[in-house]
Amino acid sequence: EAHGRYTQFCFPPFCYQPLVTPGTRRFFAVDSGLSGVLVTKVHDSAKDKLHKHDIILSIDGQQVGCDGKVPLGGGHETRVDLSYAFFEKLTGDVCALRVRRKERDLDILATLKPHKPAIPEDPSHASSLDYFMVAGLLFQPVSKMYLEAADQDERGGLEKSMSKHTDWCKEEVANHQMIVLGDVLQHPVNMGIDYYKDGTVCIIDSKEARAATAELMNRFEVKADRSLHTARR
Repeated sequence: EAHGRYTQFCFPPFCYQPLVTPGTRRFFAVDSGLSGVLVTKVHDSAKDKLHKHDIILSIDGQQVGCDGKVPLGGGHETRVDLSYAFFEKLTGDVCALRVRRKERDLDILATLKPHKPAIPEDPSHASSLDYFMVAGLLFQPVSKMYLEAADQDERGGLEKSMSKHTDWCKEEVANHQMIVLGDVLQHPVNMGIDYYKDGTVCIIDSKEARAATAELMNRFEVKADRSLHTARR
């Protein structure tokens, strides 16, 4: 209602480690009377504001405990995970962070953004049904829905390969996708090629590839060799 449209929920633009041991607090100069958490990763949406190894001392004036919790507010004594302080905000809201960086305390204003990971999590994402087929090789963009549909061994291998190219810190980039060879429709031109294999090199004559594509589309009653919603956006 505030924006007149759905803008998604916000999220903490950092990963953190609680400072529960006295030695860790001393090392990062979190002195007596202070508390906070150690930033271990910074999301791309906040990379111009936060640094790795910053100490988050407070969020909008609410002191962050060394266990990573903040007061629920409203007179309640309950303490909740600090992510709650972000989830109740709207896209575009400004969050006031007090940060200790190399023994200096800084006040940082961060404009919050919705979570748009490089690997889409929304089942209705425009690219969720995209595919491209050539010579029986079916290429698809990776999404959370795609990963959940894979069996455990295949998912483990995919996630290991993807970790070389992206992680939680990366944001979705318009018209960029992580593509995998998701399936192989058997045909003599692609004999010996297996899907989910990292580092596979495949060379197929273009005329043979077009002929194989047409044959397989007819055999499996596939109406089009591609569906690229992202490209049409």
